[in-house]
Amino acid sequence: RKENNEGKPVVVVVAYPHTAIADDLCPLEQDERFHVEWRSRRIPKPYPSTTAVILPGSRLTMVDLKWLIDSGWADFIRKHVAAGGSVLGLCGGYQMLGRDVKDPD
Repeated sequence: RKENNEGKPVVVVVAYPHTAIADDLCPLEQDERFHVEWRSRRIPKPYPSTTAVILPGSRLTMVDLKWLIDSGWADFIRKHVAAGGSVLGLCGGYQMLGRDVKDPD
């Protein structure tokens, strides 16, 4: 596990355009054992430089999934996981990790 200069595991939260329930991550952000970064356009280095990636909730899951793919984040996440990194999806972020996302309405 690669750690940043502060000696803490780096956890990157993807800040897509319609991020929701960001407050759910407040306890993690306040936990001094971790270095938490919110990023949108600037993609970090994959594991081991980044320990974990979090996909938070989304108010518009399908739109943010397209953004995730178009912006290069989806490719980054694949490389990150292939190298041994962790990914956690919350609510809409969890749906984005699936093989198929359907929104019939």
